[in-house]
Amino acid sequence: MANKMLQKFDKYWSVTHDIMGITSVLDPRYKMELLEYYYEKLYEQDSFEQVKRIQRLCYDLITDYQLKLNQENCGDSPMLESSQMANDGLDDYDAYVRKEKKS
Repeated sequence: MANKMLQKFDKYWSVTHDIMGITSVLDPRYKMELLEYYYEKLYEQDSFEQVKRIQRLCYDLITDYQLKLNQENCGDSPMLESSQMANDGLDDYDAYVRKEKKS
């Protein structure tokens, strides 16, 4: 019985694990580093492969989304240029990350 429970846990954990990894990467300026940090603690030697797997999942999601948008002909809604985007409140954090990467 414990074996069945462990198999179910492993199955659901792998799905949940992927979703949590993807959601933590939604802002790749910072979150990929966060993912790398925690995955080193969780997976030790396998952390690099796990991070790359989540990165591939994110790219696959973006590709699927772009294909769906192209199929629906949603070209009428303009996307904001990065210079047009409102301040996201993370300017201080951006400066901190740049400073930390230089040192």
